[in-house]
Amino acid sequence: MGILEKFFLWILQTSLTTSIGILILMLILKVFNNHIGVRIKHGLWILVIIRLLVPTIPEMNINLFSTFYEKYENVIQIQNQKDELKGEEELPIVVNKNNNVNHNMNTEINEKEEIQNAEKQKLISVIFKIFSYLWIIGAVILSSIFLLSIFNFKRRVKYLKKDNYSEIQNLMNSCVNRINVRKNIPVFIHNTFKSPCILGIIKPKIYIPEHVLRIKDLNQLSHIFLHELMHYKRKDLFYNSIGVIALSIHWFNPLVWIAINKIKLYREYACDASVLEILGEEEKVKYGMTLINFSKKFSHKNKYSQLAISFENSNQIRGRIKMIKNFKNGSYKISVKAALGVALATSLMFTNNIIVQGAEVNNVVSTTSNNNSILSSKDRDKFLIDSPKKVYDDIEKVEKVWGLKFKIPDFMPGYNPRVSCFQLIKLSDNENALNIFLKNSDASKDEIAFQIFEKDPVESLKKIESSYKSIRARIEGEKEEMNLEGINGLSVTLKSTTPSIMTDEYIIPERKDVHKYFAWQNEGIWYSIEYNSIFNDKEILNLSEDNIEKIAKSIKYPEEIKNVNYSVEREVSTEIGVMSIYDKEDLEKAKKLLGFNPKLPLTINEDVKINDSGVGISGDSDIENNKINYELNSFYSNKNGSITFTAQKNSKVYDNIAENGYFIRENTEDNKPKKIKAEKLNIDNKEVFKYEETDYTPTVEYIWKEDGIYYSVFFFNGTENSYDIAEKFVKSKPID
Repeated sequence: MGILEKFFLWILQTSLTTSIGILILMLILKVFNNHIGVRIKHGLWILVIIRLLVPTIPEMNINLFSTFYEKYENVIQIQNQKDELKGEEELPIVVNKNNNVNHNMNTEINEKEEIQNAEKQKLISVIFKIFSYLWIIGAVILSSIFLLSIFNFKRRVKYLKKDNYSEIQNLMNSCVNRINVRKNIPVFIHNTFKSPCILGIIKPKIYIPEHVLRIKDLNQLSHIFLHELMHYKRKDLFYNSIGVIALSIHWFNPLVWIAINKIKLYREYACDASVLEILGEEEKVKYGMTLINFSKKFSHKNKYSQLAISFENSNQIRGRIKMIKNFKNGSYKISVKAALGVALATSLMFTNNIIVQGAEVNNVVSTTSNNNSILSSKDRDKFLIDSPKKVYDDIEKVEKVWGLKFKIPDFMPGYNPRVSCFQLIKLSDNENALNIFLKNSDASKDEIAFQIFEKDPVESLKKIESSYKSIRARIEGEKEEMNLEGINGLSVTLKSTTPSIMTDEYIIPERKDVHKYFAWQNEGIWYSIEYNSIFNDKEILNLSEDNIEKIAKSIKYPEEIKNVNYSVEREVSTEIGVMSIYDKEDLEKAKKLLGFNPKLPLTINEDVKINDSGVGISGDSDIENNKINYELNSFYSNKNGSITFTAQKNSKVYDNIAENGYFIRENTEDNKPKKIKAEKLNIDNKEVFKYEETDYTPTVEYIWKEDGIYYSVFFFNGTENSYDIAEKFVKSKPID
């Protein structure tokens, strides 16, 4: 995303946020209209303008919209990361649901749908860029009009001289003293405006048309001077200027135009009220008559500048006269109810994190929940990498992240049952589920899956199952009552069909799966156990009703478990990840394993964002002799392919390139060692080597050494701007 688009996105978010504040303020002023003084009303509208210009304000817990900026970036990013490299065959029967850091999931990708989705996102990005240019053009045009107005006026009044009428000057001095203004504000005679006005923030000047001098009633003249001086004292000149700036920036928002007009109206009301506080109620009739007399002269269309503080149109003057008629000393006071309304309007206006719940790219419908299991936006912000499927090996960590107190089985059929992993799955923005995979000592037996969720069993289980399926898969669900001894529940059947797909080399046939679950509620939370699974007419799991009943009756809180081992022991292998990184706590744990603080850039540009990251055992480890080295592998989305970023303490490839200018690749397509030459680059004053390979799949790698740590960036399937992306990886810093 370019700088212009980012800036426009912030402007758009601010404008939408303030629009809600404007609507709420209009409603509050309508409800409490007779209880709030005009000066308070004017002050509230001034807050609207300030809100339009404030870049960042403290977040509050009143979330009416979701973060618009993040929504847009999620839409324009092209999520083209493949779960498996092209050409890899799908296993037709055995499905491994255990997701680890190396992406060992057997899911399918529909290439045609990916291309269509990428084109759709590209179109959205182009449209947004066009709107960004339209916005800046409109802002420049409107700003130019205002600046031209200033220039033309200054040109006309450049050689004006101050009024030398002693009677007028004496009257002006009297008004200055009466209103307690210390600054000397000169009066100029000029017919650019048909009504009196005051201009200038630093050096204010009052301009009056020549015919005003013919007014013999000094009271009327004093009313005019007092009104214009009060504009200066109330700093209306400054607020008028920031209103012009806000209008130039948010010109596309009709509610901002309404707000500006409201400010003009209440500015005059408030100024009149302030003048009447000085004159007293006994002079309000005379002051009103002055306004009426002037309105007769100025009711036709006149030259008018947005930059001037001057009399308004006839409709607004009628409103001012009505306000003057009803004026009473002390009208600035506010009732308790109105004060609460003002406080509400102010708090809503300065809420920075307004959330617009829009249609997600994956068309998942958001739902709400009344319990504490849903992560708040503040909690979600704690994630460095908010993966839709988080894999944990610690039940206490799962409870902490989810925020839900749940139960787990204390019985599993088979000898020495234990857990292989915990998967916390994001079903939607505010709905999560936990999938626990348990296995026993008999390796021939399939894992048993136990689920925990909070909403409708059929829909929740469909979402859980779809998280393991290709986007092409169609899942149908049905339910019927299923009662075990002492437990009333449901039998949920999911039927999944994955259409056949033709590649350049072979055809993957259609696959049909059937999964059956027993689901029941316990203390308001839903639990389910998968008791039967069929893949392409082959049954791979079938629990007896007796075992289902024993599992369901055995659920307890984690601290009460005695018979099932819920500690995860991972196999020591370079093919299996040791731990994934999602939050800062995970990162600190990873640092201890790695022995260093790694770079971990979360976003490179609008197309390249991190998907997963985790610690694994590096290939130079001597597992047999228990000499284990660790490395950090991070995986990024990219529209042209996929990117892997690695950090480790050792790299024979780098050492060989640094010494010889090349390294020897042992594993090649023809099983013959191959010399890979590298190009030497200088990026950010660091010696970086680049080499390319075409075996298996086209790859480009950049590798360098920094502070004793070896870093490398792999680009799979080719990337046109690999150098620019690699440069940002090189320049990135570790997370504090």
